[in-house]
Amino acid sequence: MGRFLIYLSITLAAVTMACSSRPVIMKSTDVKVSRDEPSSSCKDMGRITGTTLSIHATSEDALEDLKTEASRKGANYVKVGEFSDTGTAVAGVAYICP
Repeated sequence: MGRFLIYLSITLAAVTMACSSRPVIMKSTDVKVSRDEPSSSCKDMGRITGTTLSIHATSEDALEDLKTEASRKGANYVKVGEFSDTGTAVAGVAYICP
């Protein structure tokens, strides 16, 4: 009976993880960026920044770096705060949203 319960527990854990709505490893393409407030069910993961050091840098490059930083934290939503005067840096807050 003891082994049965162990196997049942492992099986249930595996099924639960397989049904998860969020990927285990986030990619920057999974991150939504907006100036809108996230829903109240989202969890604040902290402030993040995105930068670019390219000579031909654009604000889009900085946003892409911001999304990469968010994905490293496991976030899937970023509320953008402010851009630098040159557009080569952007700050925001990362969130995990259901």
